[in-house]
Amino acid sequence: MQIEKLETFDRNLKKLRIQEKIKKNILSDFEQMDATQASQIPYFKVGFYKAFKKYQKGQYRILFAYCKECYSKYRHILKCKFCSETNLERLVLYDIHNRSEGYD
Repeated sequence: MQIEKLETFDRNLKKLRIQEKIKKNILSDFEQMDATQASQIPYFKVGFYKAFKKYQKGQYRILFAYCKECYSKYRHILKCKFCSETNLERLVLYDIHNRSEGYD
């Protein structure tokens, strides 16, 4: 599946100083994810974060969206510049952080 990484994801990935092996594992998980797997990952339950799916890898949590689901539900909230009805088979990685740090 196609992966789109936003600047906030890349910036926080660098800021966390994650080992290269773990970075590759995280990105590999998303590259190998199919539509069924992406659909089964739960959304956050409250607030602004309810537009994001949450994926946990070790001590890290990744906020992402599956465009096929997001387009009809949350595009008015997230307002992605690249959002297009013609290309919905895509995962968008928004942010990554330590699970212990919360959702600042």
